Amino acid sequence: MSRSRWILGAGLLAAAGCASDPNFVPARTPVASIRLVPQNDSIPFGGSLTLVAQPLDAGGLPTVPDSTPIWTSLSPSILVVDGVGHVQAIWFGSGSVKVRIDRIEAGTNIFVGNPPIDTLYLTPVTATVAVGDTVRITAVARNAARLPAPTTGIVWRTTDTTRVRVDSTGLVTGVATGSAIVWAALAGFADSSVVTVVPASP
Repeated sequence: MSRSRWILGAGLLAAAGCASDPNFVPARTPVASIRLVPQNDSIPFGGSLTLVAQPLDAGGLPTVPDSTPIWTSLSPSILVVDGVGHVQAIWFGSGSVKVRIDRIEAGTNIFVGNPPIDTLYLTPVTATVAVGDTVRITAVARNAARLPAPTTGIVWRTTDTTRVRVDSTGLVTGVATGSAIVWAALAGFADSSVVTVVPASP
């Protein structure tokens, strides 16, 4: 009798109640490959996901392995993984994780997105400019990894355009004597500087 027919016969016998026999041993097929779910995924910075390892036999059917999965992060500076396949992103970039079952290995790539902006501040905090002159206010953003972040898309405003005007780059122009607040907003964060306009030099 062929092996496949023997396996099928064993399954039918088990269904018929032979599995209640203490000496009955169901047929097992060797692990030939491992399907990882999800495959080649992406997660946000600081996010996580749980991988599932599905051992398959040579015919691509699920099988019962002899050993439990052993998980390893190939990019420990980006991803950490525990013994049940739970992956945590600790940095950003492209990383990979592998699993080993019965001497068979499989791996998957996981991309961790860039950290979101979590800080925005303006410098200088106070500035003085003469009527008709300009002064630059600089916006500095940092992300959740405490690294400098781009400020593309920042919005600039002033509380009093009759005294101070500000363009899309943070360049402030003194219009009339007095004070006004210049503020900038980006990704839900904002900061401000106080600008005092003094008379122009004679």
